[in-house]
Amino acid sequence: MDMFFDITLSEKNKTQRKNREHCVYAIIFTGRFSLKRLWKETFSLQNSIQKGSSHIVEEYLQRTMSTLSLTIMELLGMSLGVQKSHFKSFLEDNESIMRLQYFLPRQNPELTLGTRPQYDPTSLTLLHHVLVCKLQVFEDNKWYSIRPNFNDFVFKIGLSNGRYTSCSHRTMFNNKTPRKSLALFLRPVR
Repeated sequence: MDMFFDITLSEKNKTQRKNREHCVYAIIFTGRFSLKRLWKETFSLQNSIQKGSSHIVEEYLQRTMSTLSLTIMELLGMSLGVQKSHFKSFLEDNESIMRLQYFLPRQNPELTLGTRPQYDPTSLTLLHHVLVCKLQVFEDNKWYSIRPNFNDFVFKIGLSNGRYTSCSHRTMFNNKTPRKSLALFLRPVR
């Protein structure tokens, strides 16, 4: 992840999306007229990896992350009282997106958001966030910080039958250390 975000802006811009290509780089700076601004860099890869893509990326995205997310969906299906293969068969051929996110430190972090409060509209999100505790979830009218652990993933359920609900979450900045995260958004083929 560091290798990508450390390259020059002109090199990053070469990954800009053109006519439904599989990856895209973006700098997101919005909220010029808002009290809380969004400011982050992202690099997204779609599961349908194209020719010439890195074998390591393809292996990680298609085999490791997709296999892990489909296993979690099997367990969720069993807990909902449906057959183990119910969600797996629905999501096995998927259009998942893997997104690397980089949030630079800000002098006034209280004036900047990495992401606004939101719910993920995907079936499942797997998140690996590194070192900096700035992911927050909203529960009982209060924001709680999720402590990062390099060896852990955070799982956020998106779509279900209402028995499991998605959590509202946001990302904050700090004034000392960049925050980096890797997310896989599991979603069915359209």
